[in-house]
Amino acid sequence: VVDHFKFNREVVEIFMNYLDRYVSSTLSKGVNLSRRSFQLVAVSSLYLSMKLHGEADDPKKMVKTIDMSTFVKLSRNIFPEETIEEMELDILFTLDWRMNP
Repeated sequence: VVDHFKFNREVVEIFMNYLDRYVSSTLSKGVNLSRRSFQLVAVSSLYLSMKLHGEADDPKKMVKTIDMSTFVKLSRNIFPEETIEEMELDILFTLDWRMNP
């Protein structure tokens, strides 16, 4: 996804950081994530990392954004926009809004 939309590869590292921290926090509370929940967290973490740190890989270093509907399509329409946005907020609150790696 990152390569397809020509985002900086660093976005992948940030995405994995968000995903790992969220899952670790959830597991430490004794909550196991289902496969579907993990997929939702992954899609939402990727969206969040691209939204916050999405510099295009071009000489001008323009900030590039990606539309939420693209992530709905990437999830094969399993997760509607509202669900991804709700998870995005849950990730932000779970990580105490500490989004700079």
